[in-house]
Amino acid sequence: MEHNKIQQFIANVFNNYQKNEEIEELKLQLFNDLEEKYQELLNNGLPQEKALQKTLNSIGDINEIIDAYNLKKERPIHKNYRFKNLENCDFSNSDLPKTSFSLSNLDKADFSNANLPNGNFRMSNLDKANFTQNNVTNGRFSLSNLDKANFSHANLEKSKFNFSNLDGADFSFANLEGSSLSFSNLEDVNFSNANLSDCTLSKSNLENIIISDAILLRTNFNCSNLEGVNFDGLILTDVNFRWANLKNCSFRNCVLRRVKFKTKMLKNVDFSGAQIDDETYEYLLTKEVNLENCFRI
Repeated sequence: MEHNKIQQFIANVFNNYQKNEEIEELKLQLFNDLEEKYQELLNNGLPQEKALQKTLNSIGDINEIIDAYNLKKERPIHKNYRFKNLENCDFSNSDLPKTSFSLSNLDKADFSNANLPNGNFRMSNLDKANFTQNNVTNGRFSLSNLDKANFSHANLEKSKFNFSNLDGADFSFANLEGSSLSFSNLEDVNFSNANLSDCTLSKSNLENIIISDAILLRTNFNCSNLEGVNFDGLILTDVNFRWANLKNCSFRNCVLRRVKFKTKMLKNVDFSGAQIDDETYEYLLTKEVNLENCFRI
């Protein structure tokens, strides 16, 4: 009976730590040491119960053993982290599909290289959170604070960031195909090399965004503030700028195909060297845009 109790005691001590050969060897060593200690106490005339208690107490501070072997805890596999304070928590390399983090504090949390499809982060604080190179397809981030969050190289296909603060966030090289970032603050966001195909960024503030080398196919900027944004050298196909603020924007050397520019703020826009399809070209002429150095395609 006491033999089983010693085994159970050791199992409980290491229950939350990663299972590997080193752990198993340590458990066996501890068991043999404790078993020897227990038999010695019995031989000295101590009753079984007292001998067992003294044996288990002899292990001392388990944290010293853990530190000496640099043991790592197993990653939690819960599906519900709602209403929790998870500031600075490490979820890197985790596999947590369909997990809810809504209404939680995830300030500076690390989700790098994690697999989080259908993850729910609604109404959470994700200030400076790290989502680099992870998978959050169909993610829900609406009504959240994502100030300076890092989504570089992340797969965010069909995710929702509506009504959120994304000031200074990094989406460089991210896949945002089919995603929605409407009614949001996207000032100073980095979209360089991002895939924005079928992405909706309507009624949002996109002032001073970086969008170099991004994919713009059926991207919707309807009614958004894009003042001062540089689109130079990009290929824009079926992109919607209806009622958007394009003041001081630059489309130098762009290729524009079926782009909708139904807006009053075009006079200060630079289209130098742009290649423009007939329909878009004719519309821009009606708005008295200077197209002297442009090419019809």
